[in-house]
Amino acid sequence: MYPNKAFSTSQNDVFFFSHEIAEPFQDYLLNNKERLAPFEPKRSVEYYSLDSLNQRIDSAI
Repeated sequence: MYPNKAFSTSQNDVFFFSHEIAEPFQDYLLNNKERLAPFEPKRSVEYYSLDSLNQRIDSAI
């Protein structure tokens, strides 16, 4: 589905982080926010915004 897939295993797909997956990654973060909260630092509302995700992608690549 995404052209930036690095590889797959029987349990996971691994992708290169890029703007192409920013929206699906945002969906993942929002859908799992409560479940992951005990294991992550407290996140601001801005952390979950698409603009913030794209800025983090830009700084990482």
